[in-house]
Amino acid sequence: MKNVDKIAQFVAKTGGSNIIIHIIPGTQNWLVCEKEKTDKWSVIMCNPLRETWVIIKTITNEQHISLWGRIKKAEIKNKVTFIKENQKEELG
Repeated sequence: MKNVDKIAQFVAKTGGSNIIIHIIPGTQNWLVCEKEKTDKWSVIMCNPLRETWVIIKTITNEQHISLWGRIKKAEIKNKVTFIKENQKEELG
């Protein structure tokens, strides 16, 4: 069973209110973050089309917010670079 199917089953069973999925920019991998306690998140990395999971660790809310911020910065940087490269090709 592929990871995307496992996640879909988990969300169908639990309602998904305690899960956040971050896409890692420039890869096909996802970080699946599940809220365990008031201040704890379990972080798992997976490729949605494969069958293996890598359990990274349990982190605090503060660490999760920091992680999310770094992912968003990387995503924005990648998009800006892509736009600049396309503009150069259009002008050149």
